[in-house]
Amino acid sequence: MVQSRPHHEIDFRLRDRPLATSLTVMGSAASHELYVPPDRAPLDPAVRARLRVTGPVFDHGSKVLPLWALRKVYDAGGLLDKPTLRCEIVEEDAAIPSADPALHQMTCRVYAPRLLHMRGDTSPLLFYIHGGGYSLGGLASHQSTCRFLAAETGFRVLAVNYRLAPEAPYPAADNDCVAAYKHVCAFPTVFHLDAANPKIIISGDSAGGQLTLALGLRIREHNRALSRAPALGEGGAGAMPRPPPLAQPAQLVPFYPVINRYKPLAPSNHKYGSGYELTAYMADCFAAYYLGATKEARAVHEADPFLNPDLQTDMSGLPPTLLVTAECDILHDEGVAMAAHMAAAGGECTHLEAHGLLHGFVTHLAPYPAAAAVVRDVAARMVKAAGGAGAGTSSTTTAGAVPT
Repeated sequence: MVQSRPHHEIDFRLRDRPLATSLTVMGSAASHELYVPPDRAPLDPAVRARLRVTGPVFDHGSKVLPLWALRKVYDAGGLLDKPTLRCEIVEEDAAIPSADPALHQMTCRVYAPRLLHMRGDTSPLLFYIHGGGYSLGGLASHQSTCRFLAAETGFRVLAVNYRLAPEAPYPAADNDCVAAYKHVCAFPTVFHLDAANPKIIISGDSAGGQLTLALGLRIREHNRALSRAPALGEGGAGAMPRPPPLAQPAQLVPFYPVINRYKPLAPSNHKYGSGYELTAYMADCFAAYYLGATKEARAVHEADPFLNPDLQTDMSGLPPTLLVTAECDILHDEGVAMAAHMAAAGGECTHLEAHGLLHGFVTHLAPYPAAAAVVRDVAARMVKAAGGAGAGTSSTTTAGAVPT
């Protein structure tokens, strides 16, 4: 039976207490009558072995740990994940203007294969937006992901360090991603892009997957509005040309994206709602942090087609999209539906299913060989979409990933 998502009231002053004490749930909790125990789910063997320990820990920890502690745990997971890299990676911090005038700058990070870095050659840029429910994560949590993608693609990878909720609720993360992209387009040579033909791929996981889709849509709308606007002083002797449009991304690659937190729960939300690391409870908490939980907030946000990309009726004009889902993930069904919606609404979308894997697999590349294989497959598709690569690329395997 499909149920409506419970309504949450949240007091942001309680962010240092356990999430369970920060929320007042109004209405019945989500039902898990379709719950599949990990020993009977279609899990990859390495995932199943690890999940026997991590599943109960996540279920319990999300209800007793305060947000600051969850952030430390999440960052530590990224630092401890050390997959084998095919080449050495160099890291450099990059100061990028934030959308918040009071913050001035975001400290982002550029990853590059050492040979590419030493030569200073131009290359495509992978613009990466981390996940973490809009409330967790940053440079540490996705360090291994970005290093792995830089090694597999041969591209430079820019990790965008956007502001987190609840300190900076919607649309802060969205605005920061737009600001960072505009900065890259304004200074392409700083990021070793070909100024005449910059090749940029936008990617992100979970919340970052939603931000990837939103950024693609905002770039499209910005360029469409620019093409319709008259040049300053048009028709007169002192007319000024229109500013250049933002670079059209070569590809969008959202991994298991958040699509719509306001629609009725999909079957996968019930099926994998507990015991699979990301729980339905955690997802609702993160949504409350980012979006607010009052009826007034819902009235404003539930019809926003950038926040909820499945509300977009026109997907034409977007870059080709590779949408990756994890089979054993509460967000699986809405990701599958989004891929179908994009294709039906005039977009070009390929859906890639990661069999037997959980939500968050891009930050578990060392313990899950199947996850590394899927990300290698995706990296090869990125290289193809960008029309080439820098140093460090070679053939990839497609084990565990099946296009649909």
